[in-house]
Amino acid sequence: MYCSRCGAQNELNSKFCAKCGNNLNEMAEEVDDKKLKSINRFSIASFILSFLLPPIGLILSIIGLVRCNKYKKETNEKVGYLAFNIVGIIISIVITFIILLVAIIVFGVFTIFKGSDEILKSTWECKMSPFSSTKVVTVKFDGKDFMWGKYGDEENNNFSGKYYILDREYTNGKNEYSIDFRPNYYIVSGKKSYNYPTSQKMEIEFDEKRATITSSNSARYYCERK
Repeated sequence: MYCSRCGAQNELNSKFCAKCGNNLNEMAEEVDDKKLKSINRFSIASFILSFLLPPIGLILSIIGLVRCNKYKKETNEKVGYLAFNIVGIIISIVITFIILLVAIIVFGVFTIFKGSDEILKSTWECKMSPFSSTKVVTVKFDGKDFMWGKYGDEENNNFSGKYYILDREYTNGKNEYSIDFRPNYYIVSGKKSYNYPTSQKMEIEFDEKRATITSSNSARYYCERK
């Protein structure tokens, strides 16, 4: 132990400095008191950060808990602010878990209902048989908009509306989407009408060049990206 007054080294359990007579017990108590105040301030700060910045608050609360236990072993005294670190750890873990859970849910909902504008966005020209050369339908995905029209006469004969992706998978290099198509109107021979069922379910399996679309009445279309 070193004397705070003259700097002389003394034996560990010495009560007074052998050189200047300074009370070493008072010095030790003063050092412990400063250390305790530092630990307490650190514990409060980590507790507050556990609410504001949970990951950082978690790390600091763990450090604070270690410091409190170390001080208790060295001085055999309890640290009143030790509980702040324990509560800080619990709060940080809970809030971090909630944030991650909300992020996963938001990402999942966003992914499902936004669809894949970049992958699916395109115009597809479809035929009723993979062996046929006659195209019968044009299908267009543009953002959230959907158009199903007669090939070569889409402007005068089509169904138009919004689409929502209910489920999707990626297997063997192909995207498989389950789509809810909700028409806003349909056009027959150039005449627009809004009297149409509220929604239809469709399945689409596609890659960069080709797609297979199965409508709600089980009709299957074999399509190529335009």
